[in-house]
Amino acid sequence: MAKASTPIAPREEAKIFSDLGTLCVEPGFAHAIAAFCFRDNTIRVGEALKGESMAHMFSFSRLSRTEISTLIGLMARQPIDLSHPGPKVIQACCDRAEALLHELHRAMSAVWFEGIGPEQLADPDFNPFARGSSLREPIFYGGESAYSFQYRDLAVEKYRRDDRWLREHRGFEIATARRVVRAVGRLQNRKLFAHLESLRDKPQAEWTLLPGFLVSAPEVAAEAGLTEALVTPVFEAFALADGERNVSFDSLQDYNVTNAAPLIPVGGGVYLLFQNYSLAEAIYEGPFYWMGADTAYKNTALAHRGAFTEQVAYDFLRRVYGPDSVFSNVTLPAAKGVTKGEIDVLVLFGDRAIVVQAKSKRLTIEARKGNDLLLKDDFKKAIQDACDQAISCGTELLKPGCRLIGSDGAEIRLRFPLKEVFPICLVADHYPALSFQARQFLEFKPAEGIAAPLVSDVFALDAMTEMLTSPLRFLSYLSLRAQAADRILVTQELTLLGYHLRNNLWLSAEHDLIVMHEDLSSDLDAAMIVRREGLPGARTPEGILTRLTGLSAERLLAWIDSNPDPALIAFGLFLQEVDEDTFRSISKAMDNITATALSDGQHHDATFVVGDRGITMHANFLPDAEARPQLADYCRRRKYVQKANAWFGFALDPKNGALRFGLTIREPWTPDSLMDTATAGMSAGQKFRGRFAGVVKRKIGRNDPCPCGSGRKHKMCCLAQ
Repeated sequence: MAKASTPIAPREEAKIFSDLGTLCVEPGFAHAIAAFCFRDNTIRVGEALKGESMAHMFSFSRLSRTEISTLIGLMARQPIDLSHPGPKVIQACCDRAEALLHELHRAMSAVWFEGIGPEQLADPDFNPFARGSSLREPIFYGGESAYSFQYRDLAVEKYRRDDRWLREHRGFEIATARRVVRAVGRLQNRKLFAHLESLRDKPQAEWTLLPGFLVSAPEVAAEAGLTEALVTPVFEAFALADGERNVSFDSLQDYNVTNAAPLIPVGGGVYLLFQNYSLAEAIYEGPFYWMGADTAYKNTALAHRGAFTEQVAYDFLRRVYGPDSVFSNVTLPAAKGVTKGEIDVLVLFGDRAIVVQAKSKRLTIEARKGNDLLLKDDFKKAIQDACDQAISCGTELLKPGCRLIGSDGAEIRLRFPLKEVFPICLVADHYPALSFQARQFLEFKPAEGIAAPLVSDVFALDAMTEMLTSPLRFLSYLSLRAQAADRILVTQELTLLGYHLRNNLWLSAEHDLIVMHEDLSSDLDAAMIVRREGLPGARTPEGILTRLTGLSAERLLAWIDSNPDPALIAFGLFLQEVDEDTFRSISKAMDNITATALSDGQHHDATFVVGDRGITMHANFLPDAEARPQLADYCRRRKYVQKANAWFGFALDPKNGALRFGLTIREPWTPDSLMDTATAGMSAGQKFRGRFAGVVKRKIGRNDPCPCGSGRKHKMCCLAQ
């Protein structure tokens, strides 16, 4: 009988890292890194960029940018030998590097199970991911929260107030650095694929992709339309210094100088740049550290950094809500000059408010190494304090008689008493695994009228406001995000936004926990690149923003966007929770009752029941003074008969289908003898039981009567739409 094999104990992480370091300084290893960068960082566009064009960016076999940065940082610990070792050696280096990185990943993940026994598993409050050692893995391997063009372009706003310092100490302005980074990206893309084509005429023994990653100041100057004298200082600022050997880089979370200085000089004025993303990130993050080292300028730089975070939040939200509804540096005054709070950015939309509190605290290197105390301390300073401030201010906003003073000293008058506040805690920089950490550490006590806070960085807010330009659509995302906050596990917000744009982020109560993979953002990623980089492709992901365009119910949402009546905002949010079939049926019913009312001049209506809520729509020629109480009376009685907790009603103009007015009745259903009398004999009526997104209540047959009330078969009516 064969003896059972003894499991091999996993090696220590330090030993694996040491072996990887030895491999990376082998002669010609740069050719292996070039192969990884081409395989894992390039996107083939073709005629149009699509989500599927980016599928390989989410493959489990792909090396992440942090892994590739690790290889580059280890290679830089010795003088770099660019000699071509031959294709077999390059392939062997690639295979060995991937094997060691995989082993390193397993070693880092193994800590999740350390010290976990029956006692911990029996404890319902035990959370293995709340330990600092367990968070090292998602911090290192979590996807990038920013697009490279966001780093590149937002750097201008971040440092424009510091241009004088940059000119005096580094010899360039931040707008010039942006032009250089953009030119480097265009140049490298062209060179890389031109070099790839040239390999057809070379023997396989000479194949390498390394030349595609070489750049020089003169060729970048020509590409950017700048003088070499303007480009050279930028190159020098972000180039690895002569003799720099990255000696402090002894573990994965140690400081890696090649992240701050990604341009590696190889002689003759030529530089090796493996990841343009790293250069874009460096111009966004690097200058702050330079200025922080200048004791005379440090406080000024800090003030400018805080102003930047508030300004971009203000600018992004104005895209959606316009200049008249977004305010910055709002004070909540109290008696005798004391303030109850200060709001960095405030949005007012009907009886809803968005409160943004911005912070500039970063995750420190020691915290990234898994130090529990430092992780939680960084989180407190970056997120928890902002959350506490946002909730405190939100609580004040909900109080009767709340006063608001804008940055100009004038009072901001509320058009309506506020009913709900959505807090947003915003950070200025990439905060690794931010959504994941917020789920573990954020302390928030649910309160009436205060939604669960959204924890985000400026990059995700940029994408949200770029895609969700409708005030109601943006508010709906915040609302659905808050409702699902404790049931979703993601490493970054773009994953969740991508899912929402595809499918709508409504989750039924049957889902306790949903883990979302990062590839759900692929369509969003493609659309953002198309918009910001000018590549061919769809500017809007296929989904909730495209499939319902032109329907009558969508026009209702547009009307509420322009007229944020509190009576209709709740209905607008509800309308974005129903599934597509129900949305289309509501639209069809609107068209039917308005067309019929216009044809015969009579009153026509339709009613829908979805979950514990319902909708009634009226179309008639009655004057508003008569039509409004009639609709209100019917909705109250219908709500009672259906035993619903909320009911929405609205009246349509038969001439053009325009929304005339609406109402919302929201209160838990309870038995009432007076209502029993008022509804005695009230028929069930012709109603449709719709459904929420993702939850099927019943199937409607093709030959069944259409639920919209048209009287025709479903296949000849709404199904045909």
